[in-house]
Amino acid sequence: MPRMALDPSSPVFSGSVALYGTTFPEGEVLPKVQVTILGNEAKLLARNAERMMYETVDRITDIDIIEDDDLVTLTGISDQLVQEIGLTADQAEVKWVLTLKGCATC
Repeated sequence: MPRMALDPSSPVFSGSVALYGTTFPEGEVLPKVQVTILGNEAKLLARNAERMMYETVDRITDIDIIEDDDLVTLTGISDQLVQEIGLTADQAEVKWVLTLKGCATC
């Protein structure tokens, strides 16, 4: 099956993600995540094995997306850093590097 491009017509993507500039340790990888793209924002959900469900990790706005084969890099303003930590939008830019699963949307 060919890889699907990241675009709003297919807004949910699965894989693992490395986080930069967040409250997690720099470069920490979360396995089994879903990223939902809606307009100019993205929402990151991670699988909670104990609860057997996906839970919201963060949401970013003003996103920029760079695709490179099975890697998708998203940068934007972290809702968590602004709302929960109290940073300004200028201080709250984060980067998510998503490694897509084989079929991207499954």
